Parts: sequence; C-alpha cells; structure tokens
Amino acid sequence: MEVIVGTREVLKFLSQGRVEKVFLASNAPSEIRDRVMEAAKQAQVEVVAFEGNELELGTKFGKPFPVACAAVLKSEEK
Repeated sequence: MEVIVGTREVLKFLSQGRVEKVFLASNAPSEIRDRVMEAAKQAQVEVVAFEGNELELGTKFGKPFPVACAAVLKSEEK
C-alpha cells in the first residue's frame, strides 16, 4: 500500500485518477478541505474524515509533522 501526504500531492494524484481513498484531518483548514473534497468528488474517490488532528494524521502515516490530508494510492496491476 503506497501512501502520499500533503495537499499538493493529494490533489495531483486525484487529478491523475491514481487515488483509492483520501483522509482529511479533523482540523484541516476549510480551504484545503473544500479543495480536496471537490477534487475527490470529481474523481469519485471516498473521503474519510479522520477523527484526529493534523499531527495525529501525520503520525498515523509515519510522518513526524502535521498532515492535513493523505491518500492511499491504487495498487498498480502488473
């Protein structure tokens, strides 16, 4: 399972149709939340409202810094 973090990366991979699921931190800024929600809707990707804050989301994905959003990428079929 490959994971990406950060708004810019999540939006880029959503536009490429490579995202399976998006996670948004409970305290993600509204402008980030709105942009990611709209992009996920257009890409028909599930958005999970992570109950923890940005720091907890970062920790969940092994990052030592706050993360507003993260995404699990679709597995590549070989």
